[in-house]
Amino acid sequence: MVSAGLPIPVMTPAAPSWGATLTHEGFAIVFVAAIAAVFYGLFVDMRDSMKIYNENCPPMVIEN
Repeated sequence: MVSAGLPIPVMTPAAPSWGATLTHEGFAIVFVAAIAAVFYGLFVDMRDSMKIYNENCPPMVIEN
């Protein structure tokens, strides 16, 4: 946050760099969140498929 007490000539050169930094961090956060969501979705699908596999197969098949 830029305080209102800062003079405009000091605030103006910092505005483009702050904007670029925020957009870059925003893209990085979205990118990491998308990867995490994909991995979490794969993990949930794998866990659910294993649960269905355990319910449909006899215990001897799982132990061996």
